[in-house]
Amino acid sequence: MTDDTQPLLPPHEQSTLYKIGRLRRKRWMKPLAPVLFFLVTALFAHFAAFHNVIELGIWFTDWAPILISVALLGIFTLFFYSLTGRFRAACAMTFVLTVTVSLAHWMKLAVGRGPLYPWDLALVGETANVMDWSCLLGYWPNLLLMLLAVPALVITWLLLPRAGRADIPIRLGGLSLCIAFFVSLFFPQYSALRPFHDRILQRTFQQNQTYARAGVLLGFAAYVQYFNVQPPPDYSERTIDERDSRYAPTSMPAGSRPAAATAPANTPKPINLILVLSESFWDPTALAGVTFGDKDPIPTFRRLARDFGRVDMVCPVFGGGTCNSELEVLTGCNMAFFPPGSAPYKYYIRKPTPSLASILRDQGYNTIAVHAVEDSYFNDREVQPRLGFDTFLNATKWKHVEKVQYYITDASTSREVIRIADAAAKEDKPFFISVNSMEVHWPYPADRYYNRIDMANLQAPDLDPKLRETLETYIAGLRRADKALKMLVDHFSKSDEPTMIVFYGDHLPALGEDYILYRKTGIWNDDDSRLPLHTVPAVFWSNCGITLAPRDRRPISTCYLSPIILRTMSRPLPPFFRFLEACKKQYPIFSVSGCVDANGKEIPIDDVLQTDLANDYRLFQYDRVFGNQYFRKYTLRPAP
Repeated sequence: MTDDTQPLLPPHEQSTLYKIGRLRRKRWMKPLAPVLFFLVTALFAHFAAFHNVIELGIWFTDWAPILISVALLGIFTLFFYSLTGRFRAACAMTFVLTVTVSLAHWMKLAVGRGPLYPWDLALVGETANVMDWSCLLGYWPNLLLMLLAVPALVITWLLLPRAGRADIPIRLGGLSLCIAFFVSLFFPQYSALRPFHDRILQRTFQQNQTYARAGVLLGFAAYVQYFNVQPPPDYSERTIDERDSRYAPTSMPAGSRPAAATAPANTPKPINLILVLSESFWDPTALAGVTFGDKDPIPTFRRLARDFGRVDMVCPVFGGGTCNSELEVLTGCNMAFFPPGSAPYKYYIRKPTPSLASILRDQGYNTIAVHAVEDSYFNDREVQPRLGFDTFLNATKWKHVEKVQYYITDASTSREVIRIADAAAKEDKPFFISVNSMEVHWPYPADRYYNRIDMANLQAPDLDPKLRETLETYIAGLRRADKALKMLVDHFSKSDEPTMIVFYGDHLPALGEDYILYRKTGIWNDDDSRLPLHTVPAVFWSNCGITLAPRDRRPISTCYLSPIILRTMSRPLPPFFRFLEACKKQYPIFSVSGCVDANGKEIPIDDVLQTDLANDYRLFQYDRVFGNQYFRKYTLRPAP
């Protein structure tokens, strides 16, 4: 053996684990190892959460979100360590929580529902309805990057120090600091993230890019502040009184009351109203390269649109979020003034809130909500009475319940509406029935309809077999929805009671991941306006000679539908609905999905929100939903 020959190390000292163990015992590694673990965890989470290469890269253009994300992971680890007293267990809990949130965010993006928000945690049931875990396989770049990050995760995990248990006073102190941090997130003026809010949320209505820039962890934490909705700076009884006075009917000064709906014998009878929200209803003939043979998939809808009137509406959601479309239709409220991505039915409708139902109820109508679900859906059991419905009937109280797989059929919904309407017609006052159907709800598996007669003669050569099957199932559902509409029209055509039906879709269906069907059929591409992805149809019908007038085919926002309905029925409008009519003249489309002015020019919503008109809208809405409801002095109530 020569002098420069190195002696061989014992076998156990040659192992990687031994070398990592020696490195872990270095004094400088003890504070560095947790930081490295948090950084790799944040990277792993970001690899799970991004939806395209651009979103992946945006995060790396600014060091601040990365460092804040690492700090957030440290705070969560401190929280778990304070609870358990075990540092490595706390790191593992932080990792599991982070990856779970990131994957949920990714899946929500995959079905076109936007980023994951804090309030989504209360919508687990609805979120599960739109999750398809098989689409993970379609995003192999994410899976590849996550797999590449696994070795780094293992190494940084092994480098973590084996810290002993801290004393109880220290753990209690750490727990108190974490709780104070978490509570501060709910109050923008005191939030520990306040210095970064403007930087994180500078593009309020482009939440995908907000999350891409901030990372899913920081974006999620920053949106917690919207649980606590702040009043507009100029909100007061005087400002609401000024605006209500401005839009109050000239023939009805404050304090006066209009006649009730039970009109004298020598005047026309008040019109019964049936408002049907048809789940995911849309006109599929807009799909380029898709034909249906010699059969129109929605012939009844087409006939009513021709003979009685159609209006296209821009709704606030895509692929789900029915309650937000229904909220805009019934109340005239605008999702632009709620926290981004929230579900007001879950959090904000906590007291009586004016709507089309309460307006008609106050004018003498019997108001009934009929929902084709067997359990509470978006908190509807509590919300519908607060909106002014005298009666709420979900499927547990129906006489006719039929299902196709997991959803109640539209045919049984129509039969139930007919039964309820016939019973209500025997009372000495008109009725308003608001219907929420469910049959055409996502997903659209090929085996949903075993009776293939319902399938359209669909020709779509550019679609792959799986996507074609999805579209076929959806079209079959539309045909059944159209037949259910015909059932209503046929029945009430024979009725002596003046009745009007308004039938509308709540949002477009999610057909394939990442809008794939809409991309392949020319509806939408990445650089296009998103309005086509949010434009749904509505039709009117009546048995008493009423048609929609004027028949303006320019799209409007869903928040304008109720004033149109009341005008068509010749019913008086409260000041807020008169304000909406004035707003529609300036911005026919005023929505989180996009804004269009009277000249047909699309305008960024952030610009519209700076206008005086938007400030008036914000004040009206805050007063109704969150505020002291100063508007009530102008409520249209029937004479005693």
